[in-house]
Parts: sequence; structure tokens; C-alpha cells
Amino acid sequence: MGYNFKSILNRNNQRNKKGFYSITIRASINRRTDYLSLKDFPRIQERHWSKLKSRIQETFPNAFKLNKILSDHISDLNSYVIDQLEKRRPVTMEKVKDYFYHKKQRESFNKFIAAEIPKRRLGYLTIKAYKTFQRHFNAFNPSVS
Repeated sequence: MGYNFKSILNRNNQRNKKGFYSITIRASINRRTDYLSLKDFPRIQERHWSKLKSRIQETFPNAFKLNKILSDHISDLNSYVIDQLEKRRPVTMEKVKDYFYHKKQRESFNKFIAAEIPKRRLGYLTIKAYKTFQRHFNAFNPSVS
């Protein structure tokens, strides 16, 4: 199984009115390639991009911080894939995209239990047992993710 993540400038050959290009991350998993867009990342001009290093050149303002953000995204994706491989779980492009776009929206297990109990059609004693479990679980560890 192979995987690779790399930052790319101007993958669609489109620029905005000011002549700035967007930066995306190219994700390749099992010979399938897809692009992950960085929504809040600033656009840059082509002259500020280093094709050899796949990063922003030092001539751009705040280049060090922006390159750190890019490398953090890529290392985060690499660590996610490695964690999944260590757990012997299959790694697909859909899972990587879901992790990349929704990693900040993950809820804790405690919140999941609290939201799931009212959704289910359960008997009175089952609900009572679930709520007892929830109370003990919250006392044990209030924020399990």
C-alpha cells in the first residue's frame, strides 16, 4: 500500500483577478489521486512558489508561518495514515478526506452517548441502564474522544 501527500500550486491552471493562485494538497493512496483544498489558506503569486521544494519562498510575507501550516497539514495526514495502518484498518481516500475536512468537528464519546439515548426506541429499563452507564462513564472520564 502506497501513500503520498504533497502541496501543489495552481492545480486547475486558474487564477483570480489579481493574479493569485490557490494551494492544494495532492493525496495519493493506492494509486488513486485526489486533491484536498485549503479553504482559509491565502492565495499567492506564482513567483513566490518554489516548485522544487513545493513550498512558499521566503520572499513572500509570513512565508515561514505559512510553510509551517502546510507542513503541519501534511504531517498530520501522514500520521493519520500510519495510525490506521498500525491499527490494521484499511486506508481509503474517503477516510482520509473525511479526516482532513472534519477533524476539528469530532465529538467526544460522552456527547455521542448523550445524543444517542433519546434517538433510540428503547424500553424503560434499557433507558435506565444506559443512563446509569452514562453517569458512571462521565464520573470515570468526562471527555473521552
